[in-house]
Amino acid sequence: MPSDHFPDPKPSTSAGRAARRASRRLRTTGALVLVGALTVCTTSAAAAVSAGERSAGAAAAVPLDGWDLILPVDAAGGTSGDHAAILRPAAPASPYLTREPDGSLNFWAPSVGATTASSRHPRTELVGRDSWTVGTRKRTLAATVRIGQVPGSTRDVIVGQIHGAGEDGSVPLVMLHYDDGVVRVTVKDAADRSTVHQLLTGVGLDTAFSYTLADNGNGTLTFTARVGAGNAVRKTVPVPAAYRGTRVRFAAGDYEQASEALPYGDGGRVVVSRLAAG
Repeated sequence: MPSDHFPDPKPSTSAGRAARRASRRLRTTGALVLVGALTVCTTSAAAAVSAGERSAGAAAAVPLDGWDLILPVDAAGGTSGDHAAILRPAAPASPYLTREPDGSLNFWAPSVGATTASSRHPRTELVGRDSWTVGTRKRTLAATVRIGQVPGSTRDVIVGQIHGAGEDGSVPLVMLHYDDGVVRVTVKDAADRSTVHQLLTGVGLDTAFSYTLADNGNGTLTFTARVGAGNAVRKTVPVPAAYRGTRVRFAAGDYEQASEALPYGDGGRVVVSRLAAG
């Protein structure tokens, strides 16, 4: 079951000592921190990296402001267990989140990786820092994505969510899937029941499509998707009665849905060329 209700990662004693040493180095050099095999930007370095990316010529760089980043590794770079690291605030973290020359974000989530406590699937996913009570505020997540790779066992990747937050963090209310060429939205109606709304079919790998997930602020939710300049397919549904009053937030990126962890490069890859939440 997907969840955004994540504890802070707790590295082992040896890893903690290494992280503290790296932190001391960072304060004196302003450099990147290397934790195990994972290179990440700390909060103090993220702004400098973002400015560097803009000056490198990414004229329309997808912004990371307002997001945290869940990674498919733990704080020491390990790829097992259920203590997935969370980078607060979000920043590029090679090889899992990198910046393309055109400013797009390239997400990689292997099927072998660390997970969150409430999920069986590794992810490289942005999670919104802002939350609201579903059905009471007009909010929209809009993105343009293309799927470069899907996990071999299911060919299914979740690329956008309206997900529970805070005490409601175990509620995957709305999930937008790319499922072997089908773009569909799953809405959780109750603890034991969901409804699937199909939006697009025949969307090939490396084919860009756009989607929106919207809370209309009046007790309804609207989902759209389209390929290129084609007509958008739209679905509007009521907020499920079981989840009225739930705190939610947006999530976007690469939440691969492999049914088995296959080695040798299996996983999901998603390139996001446009992302806006407001």
